[in-house]
Amino acid sequence: MGKDKYAFKRKIVFVLIQLLIPFIIIFLVELSLRLIHSGDNLSLFQKSNHYKGYYEINRSVGKRYFTKLPATSSINDLFLIEKPDSCYRIFILGGSSAQGFPYQSGVSFGRILNYRLQDAFPDKLIEVVNLAMVATNSYTQADFIDEVLKKKPDAILIYAGHNEYYGALGVGSVENGGNVRWMKILNLRLVHLRTYQLLQRIISKS
Repeated sequence: MGKDKYAFKRKIVFVLIQLLIPFIIIFLVELSLRLIHSGDNLSLFQKSNHYKGYYEINRSVGKRYFTKLPATSSINDLFLIEKPDSCYRIFILGGSSAQGFPYQSGVSFGRILNYRLQDAFPDKLIEVVNLAMVATNSYTQADFIDEVLKKKPDAILIYAGHNEYYGALGVGSVENGGNVRWMKILNLRLVHLRTYQLLQRIISKS
């Protein structure tokens, strides 16, 4: 009886090891790709290399949504890493209209809002960070929201709705991602993995 119990435990351990081997291999591949800097960091924000003490918008973040067409990007607005008490921080989400297309970023409604609020509240530091991107829709906005909330916004403005059909991951988009919503959301979770990005590149070239 004791031998049977010991054999059963060994069998369980053997099965668990077999199940873990694929995950260990994926982990090692992922680690190796990161060590050799293969693939992209697709986080929404990153510390600015040119302005110490500031975050900037990651210029590669659009690659989360575009694999067949060139990825679009946001205006590169900066904001402080350490938010002071006197700061009022606003994030803007949306598509090309919210970004300011077809005008230059200096006259987008986000910049005008920043100027007006700074004039109205000179004792406050006003930060308006425009995250709007051309040809994106609510999939992008929903994907951004958790990262935005971590940066302590005082307000979030959403001006969107124009791109729900043709925007990236919309049903009429070249960047469709399939018609099953949960698969698109799963793709947006996995795309941060360098292993997954490598598979995307291999598939796109085949």
